[in-house]
Amino acid sequence: MATLETITLKVEKLLRMAADREGTAEGDVFRDKAFELMAQYGVEKSQLNAGEKATAERRDIDLVGTYTDMQFMLLNALGTVLHSQVVMFKVPRSSKVSKAVIFGRPHHVERAIMLYGFLSNAMIAGATTMTDMWPNPNVSVPTRKRSWMTGFISEISARLRIIEADHTEDYGQAASTDGSHADSSSGRSGGMSGALVLQKDRELAEDLAREHFPFLRRSRSGHRTFDAQSFHHGAKEGQAMDLGQTRVGRTVGVLPRGNAG
Repeated sequence: MATLETITLKVEKLLRMAADREGTAEGDVFRDKAFELMAQYGVEKSQLNAGEKATAERRDIDLVGTYTDMQFMLLNALGTVLHSQVVMFKVPRSSKVSKAVIFGRPHHVERAIMLYGFLSNAMIAGATTMTDMWPNPNVSVPTRKRSWMTGFISEISARLRIIEADHTEDYGQAASTDGSHADSSSGRSGGMSGALVLQKDRELAEDLAREHFPFLRRSRSGHRTFDAQSFHHGAKEGQAMDLGQTRVGRTVGVLPRGNAG
């Protein structure tokens, strides 16, 4: 199978081609191919390691620049869909997030981080373009940008969830005579279904997060002004990034609401 480096180069090339043809059917096809390739990579890595003891890993990511809270929101959404657990470190008395820690099986973590790297800059740039092109003196720029990014993240995660569901059964593994799980189709008698494999992957991620941060607490949602129109525009942009569903001084770590299994 292809290596992560090879996959990364192919995905980057496809997304650049999609960006050059933004707003066209051809651009959508390139983007679809990029995300479908990543989905297939996750399945192949899972099957390649099927006979080994399942383990999870920890990856730390420093969040820098503007709108780090929204950067984290994007990473958390991607990690959640891709069977991982994401923890955030907030700056006290601020909306800023200084660091994210993601736990999960290596092939899931790799995909989440890779997607985050491709989408985070595009997300912030898209929100800026929206506020520049359609000024609204009645709503603050930060509110409009965060609303746009929330819509974008919502749509991206929904599309990604559809793709992953389409590949769920491909993760299925057949039980071998020594009790491990070898490569096979999910339909073989006595095998572990794809849904069960991914459930166990998620549990591994949660267990490792609790091991590293035994006193995790859920974050509380803040009360922010919300701009429905900007959310709608962000969701439309996220929908345009079709992910292949139809074709190919810091506080302790905190869990975002709704992220614990």
